[in-house]
Amino acid sequence: LKHTAVANTIDLGDIKNVHPRDKRPVGQRLALLAQRNTLGIDVEAEGPMMSKVEALGDSIVVHFNNAQGLKTTNGKAPTGFWITDTSGKWMPADAKIAGQSIVLKSSKIKTPIHVRYAFVGKPEVNLINDANLPAYPFRSDNIAP
Repeated sequence: LKHTAVANTIDLGDIKNVHPRDKRPVGQRLALLAQRNTLGIDVEAEGPMMSKVEALGDSIVVHFNNAQGLKTTNGKAPTGFWITDTSGKWMPADAKIAGQSIVLKSSKIKTPIHVRYAFVGKPEVNLINDANLPAYPFRSDNIAP
């Protein structure tokens, strides 16, 4: 919708209360969106968003927008990615950062074709951009969960 935005808070809150106790990060993210969208200030206001998914044999690559300085909050491999093949059986993926993309593989999925990220109620996620904004949840499929 025109004149609207979504502040991603997938990394905040906890399993028993999705409303974060610490409201400061929510306010900061909303302020960034307001600066960019209302005031016209050139500021990174959104985390990484999936732009394209590319199946490449035994791996699948997720390309992102807003992904300058793609990294994790803890310096470990990205978490929260699941992949499937034509069977529709979803398996957690091993993830590796490659520039502004993520390369996903699993020893249990030989030819992945779809990916889901943060596709649970309260996911364990750690993928952010250089503005420390979290990646937005997404799915590349339309298979019933």
